[in-house]
Amino acid sequence: MSALTERSYRQRIVFLLLHLVSVGLATLWLLQDAPAQGAAPIRAGLLTACLWLYFFRICFTTLYLLRRAMPWKEVFGVSAWVFLIHATFAVLGAANPAEADGWVWAGALLYLVGSDLNTGSEWLRHRWKRREENKGRLYTGGLFRYSMHINYFGDLALFAGMCLIAGQWLTGWVPLAMAIMFIGVHIPSMDRYLEAKYGAEFRAYAARTKKLIPFLY
Repeated sequence: MSALTERSYRQRIVFLLLHLVSVGLATLWLLQDAPAQGAAPIRAGLLTACLWLYFFRICFTTLYLLRRAMPWKEVFGVSAWVFLIHATFAVLGAANPAEADGWVWAGALLYLVGSDLNTGSEWLRHRWKRREENKGRLYTGGLFRYSMHINYFGDLALFAGMCLIAGQWLTGWVPLAMAIMFIGVHIPSMDRYLEAKYGAEFRAYAARTKKLIPFLY
């Protein structure tokens, strides 16, 4: 508890409470409005499950894996972004009357794979970093050997999966916007930070490893 207090414990709690409100409202919309609009129960149920699994993963990451401070700007900025994502999938998913098909189940599988790529990669890195002999070293193992930012790729995959479940092409703006932000903002910023911290070790890693999509980019 003391470690979390030192690293913006209040901000983390507010951050998670805002996420809880967001996913709660999306759940109410999906489970009450979807049947009224004739949406397939399986589609609405899968989208609801995806939103809740994402919330619990955010809880785990925020309270356990994230060791840096969380400023209030990030709390409200990311929360607003997540609310927009929840609203997109809830409203558009509830408006799709088509029965669940193979694409829906392919989307569910892609969502699970993406979730594992994101949280699983972070968990393995966290365990490695906790070892005393790895202090101050750059982690390049596990899933990060296939992509420098495999956790970001996991986010793209899981939201692409949700697009398939929703069955509405307009939801595609979510992974598209994320890809633009990752490639244009977050990855360059993170790479500058890692190069400044690890120097030649990072440059060697960057020279042999794809930046985002394993085996491609």
